[in-house]
Amino acid sequence: MPRTLLIVEDDEDIQNYYGFLLGGLDLRVLRALSGEEAVKVVDSEPAIDLILLDVVLPGMGGEEFFRILRQEKALEIPVIVCSVDERMSQRVQEVGEVQGVFTKGTRGEELLGIISRALPPEE
Repeated sequence: MPRTLLIVEDDEDIQNYYGFLLGGLDLRVLRALSGEEAVKVVDSEPAIDLILLDVVLPGMGGEEFFRILRQEKALEIPVIVCSVDERMSQRVQEVGEVQGVFTKGTRGEELLGIISRALPPEE
């Protein structure tokens, strides 16, 4: 059974790029365009193995979503923070531990490496 990855990204072109990049991995990919939508996905999908989280989102941003995930819901789903600005990523890391940081614009192979290290082993 494939592991499940949630992409939280408001730019559909970037979502599609991530989907293309991850096409060779045995992953079920879910998508959310905002933090609010991501909360709904997390509530309805009990088996999310990894989240790619954009920091800047319309409405509820990545930092607030991450705070809800870790503090209100007490979920330890591995999270990789994705941003064009490392300082924005640091704000999320101040909320709690993340399993990786990907700077947008960096080569896709780097993201694949971060994902392979962050994904929990298959059962």
